[in-house]
Parts: sequence; C-alpha cells; structure tokens
Amino acid sequence: MDLSAYQPRNNNQNNTTTPQNNHDTAKIFVGGLSWQSNEETLRYHFEQFGEVVSVEVMRDRNTGNPRGFAFVVFKDDATVDLVMSNLPQEINHKIVDVKRAQAKGERERDVVFNTIIFIFHFFNFVLTLKQLNNMLHNYYQ
Repeated sequence: MDLSAYQPRNNNQNNTTTPQNNHDTAKIFVGGLSWQSNEETLRYHFEQFGEVVSVEVMRDRNTGNPRGFAFVVFKDDATVDLVMSNLPQEINHKIVDVKRAQAKGERERDVVFNTIIFIFHFFNFVLTLKQLNNMLHNYYQ
C-alpha cells in the first residue's frame, strides 16, 4: 500500500501564511555554541553562505546568559542546503552542531505518521484508501 500521498496536513485553520511560516524552510538550529558567541558573530559566520534575515541566540530568562544554541534564518531556503553541505562548521574555535530547524508540531506529526505506517506494515493491515484517509483526517483535525 503506497502511503506517500498521505502526509500530515497543516493545521492552520484560516490557511493564511505568516512571515514566520515562510521562513521555516530557511531556518537552521545551531547548537553547542561557545559562551562568547553572539548574534553578530553568528551573522558574520553564516553570511558567507547567503543573506541572513535574522539571528536569535537563545538566552536564560532569569540571567540573560546564552543557553548555547541559536536559530539563524536565511532569505533563501537554498542557503540552508549550502550550509548543510559544508559541515562541520566552526564558530569561535568550536565545532558546532548545525541542523535544519523543525517546528515542534512538525516533529510530533512526523513521529505519529511514521508510527502508523510501521504498524500497518508490521501487522499487514488491509484498509481501503478511504478508511485510511478518514483515520488520518480525524487525527490531524
């Protein structure tokens, strides 16, 4: 049974896109930062790959100290591919962990979807496409 057409749908009820949603595919997570790393050093480092829209170093709410990771948003999502093809990255004399950023909800939906597919294959369930579509539709509402 080919389930490739059944991907989790967007739960955005009004089907409008926000600027934040437009940047999701052009965003990276940068972890393992040294405490000296700040927005300026990250912007300077990643501008060699393409135009940087924003840099956000995550900070502790109480102390304001950096938490050791950040998010970088590029103007073009192809820049993320370029960054990912040039790993590892070193910033402030430290190798950092660079990954494509993924919204929390997207990760959770991917896990559920992949679990459903595994169960179907493991137990050889036979469902009509209409039944499967109804199950997924009800889950993602």
